Amino acid sequence: MGEPSFAIDPAEHDPGERERSLEVDRALVALSSPVGLEPLPPRDALAALSAWQAAARELPTRLGWWAATPSTLGVEEESDFARQALSDGAAGLCLPANRLASPAEAERVLPLLGAVAEAGAPVFVHPGPVYNRAEAPAWWPAATDHVAQQHAAWHAFHAVVRPSLPDCRVVFGLLAGLAPLHAERAAPLGAAVGETALSDQFSFYDTSSYGPRAVRALAAAVGIGQLVYGTDYPVTARASDPVAEAFSRGWADVVRRGAPSRALGY
Repeated sequence: MGEPSFAIDPAEHDPGERERSLEVDRALVALSSPVGLEPLPPRDALAALSAWQAAARELPTRLGWWAATPSTLGVEEESDFARQALSDGAAGLCLPANRLASPAEAERVLPLLGAVAEAGAPVFVHPGPVYNRAEAPAWWPAATDHVAQQHAAWHAFHAVVRPSLPDCRVVFGLLAGLAPLHAERAAPLGAAVGETALSDQFSFYDTSSYGPRAVRALAAAVGIGQLVYGTDYPVTARASDPVAEAFSRGWADVVRRGAPSRALGY
């Protein structure tokens, strides 16, 4: 719902071919949160997400995976689902960003994130479902709703989650919608973010879908050592490395190796 129609080429999703085409030592794959499987009725969500995780466990060695949890379960049941996925080999939890849409929403998801942090695993905040956008052009959700979701999630995380879970490692997809660039505006208005959030060594920013201008700007705000390499392939075509374009190949190696190792706890 809210997403444009699209065609899937199974060849683009062949696990063996994806492994052979990797440009890094190892990559993590995630279920597409915008599809909206997590908020399905419990029975359907459990069936779909269990199937995803069964398939993920069979991926080639160089392809790791993010867990996904049914958001319509009770807090304890959902946390148990996450714990089981982590014990089955998931690298961490992929959380739809609209579950951090506000401080109140962040409070509700805090027990789940606590369970993930207790297991020593990271959280990957990725754009979630978009509703009531059927009349918009195909590019609209990615350019507006997804960015806004990430922006709100960054503020909610630092306002609510970080004070309670100081060691929780988090990776924000698409550079957190560039939310850190707005900290200077938010802080004087009484927002619970500021320099502390910008210097948070446990918050990381995935570069997918952005180019060198955005990468330079966010690196100036949070430090280039907090950026991790990501792509939207095969949803969008392979692009040149924005970090290499913005800075140098040496820094691109840091973003492809050093920062992901810290983010994932390796």
